[in-house]
Amino acid sequence: MPRDWGALPGWLLRQSAPAVANAANSGPNWPALALFAATAVLGMVLLALGLARVRWLGGRGR
Repeated sequence: MPRDWGALPGWLLRQSAPAVANAANSGPNWPALALFAATAVLGMVLLALGLARVRWLGGRGR
């Protein structure tokens, strides 16, 4: 493990520090952000449906 914690991302990715810096400065990863957002929205919708105890999810409804 490196003594310099600043080198930790490069150490974890087995890349050089310039490669990590270049990846960090290349802009957002739009497909990954879209997948993250879609997963978050789906999770919130499922949580809301579960909390609302809708009938078609097996709850009693209100």
